[in-house]
Amino acid sequence: QDARDEGIEPDTVALNAALAACERGGQSDEALLLLSEMEASPSAPPDRISYNTAIAACSRCGEWRTALRLLGEMAERVPPPRNTPDAHSYGAALSACERGGQPDEALRLLERMRSEGLRPGLVHYHAVMRACATPAHWPIAASMLQDARDEGIEPDTVALNAALAACERGGQSDEALLLLSEMEASPSAPPDRISYNTAIAACSRCGEWRTALRLLGEMAERVPPPRNTPDAHSYGAALSACERGGQPDEALRLLERMRSEGLRPGLVHYHAVMRACATPAHWPIAASMLQDARDE
Repeated sequence: QDARDEGIEPDTVALNAALAACERGGQSDEALLLLSEMEASPSAPPDRISYNTAIAACSRCGEWRTALRLLGEMAERVPPPRNTPDAHSYGAALSACERGGQPDEALRLLERMRSEGLRPGLVHYHAVMRACATPAHWPIAASMLQDARDEGIEPDTVALNAALAACERGGQSDEALLLLSEMEASPSAPPDRISYNTAIAACSRCGEWRTALRLLGEMAERVPPPRNTPDAHSYGAALSACERGGQPDEALRLLERMRSEGLRPGLVHYHAVMRACATPAHWPIAASMLQDARDE
């Protein structure tokens, strides 16, 4: 508006800059209003950058339906020749599907991208694999590692972590441990704290408390510093494994170890320990923890 007040009519570049500001600020409604203004303007029509940015704004706000609608409208509303979606368009739309929890839409988009002669990159695989981190879709997420390799793309740590998360949500601890071993042997995709936390959570989900505690102990040795020490998420997953495995003494030891490492337990940690201590022998400890939590 300042430019217009000075008699300067904003062009496509100026409106794209405003769109980018809305996207980074998480303002999808403002971005869509600007895009509509551009569509009605003879002097500042939208281009592919405009649509890509509006799709990204919708993605940031989890509005996957609007993102997909914009992707479909781009070819009709952007003047040729640059009026077809590119790799950035699909990356933003896939991210919207990921955030909106739409694995089937993400898989359809990936196939459409290929059918239009565009080669998916790691960023596209990351989004699809994370979208497929569900109990029903975990095999697809895991198989995508090989799909990427078949296309000459070597999966990185982020991609392998996405596959790990899919295995965890699918309750596939054996698959998760195989992936973690692969990462430990890989110079290009070494495990990080997220890798170990996810593998511990997979073991917890399957009641494999011994393996979960072993992984917690190995993390500091096998993850490159500086982020190689267990954090609150690591302890939360390990405590959950002790709870599910009926190991109150191990849970109590873990809680003390957590404190000794300068980490403050939260409610999720107390929940797990108290449930682990729901036994005839340990009920007084569970009851006393209510006061411990209040004291912290």
